[in-house]
Amino acid sequence: MFFVLRRIVLTVFGLLVAGLLVFLYQKRYVVQPVFDYYALWHASRAMEKAYMGELTGQATAVMSGDLFQVRGRDGLNYNFRLAGIQAPQRSLASSKELQRLASLSKSNLASLVLSNQVKVAFTYMSEFHGGVGLAYVNETNNVNARMLEAGLAWINTNGLKALPLRDQYTLVLAERNARQQQLGGWKDVPDFPKPAANP
Repeated sequence: MFFVLRRIVLTVFGLLVAGLLVFLYQKRYVVQPVFDYYALWHASRAMEKAYMGELTGQATAVMSGDLFQVRGRDGLNYNFRLAGIQAPQRSLASSKELQRLASLSKSNLASLVLSNQVKVAFTYMSEFHGGVGLAYVNETNNVNARMLEAGLAWINTNGLKALPLRDQYTLVLAERNARQQQLGGWKDVPDFPKPAANP
């Protein structure tokens, strides 16, 4: 009698677990942020990264879809690459579609930053005034995320690891939204990079 009761309880428990797994699979978009945070945490080994500093100034030039120049308050020019993302480069483009996308990416970055006050929270700054960081216009408009959301750039996993976890997650979400909505390079550009399985 005890073995029959035990078998019934285990069967019911197994069916409940199986039902829960099926439900979670069907509603995976609800639990996706948990998996994203875990993947990012695991990749960065839970070390909280910090920015080296901040620089505020006027954006004066855009060289490509992920590289621009800022004139700091000290009057010096600083070149910044957008951290955690990579945009197509016109000179390296292997197709007409990718060349067009590279030009569009550069134009989009120019419309976001050019002639605006830009704050750059940088993770690296060289002695030659070149750096890598997150750019903000109006203190809250994350330029790196806007480029990803437009589908005009993709995640650079090596650069992503240098950012704090919350900023990594913001960029991962921005790229996922562009991919799901088939924006920019995610729509009909065969040479556009495919995302890595785990950022």
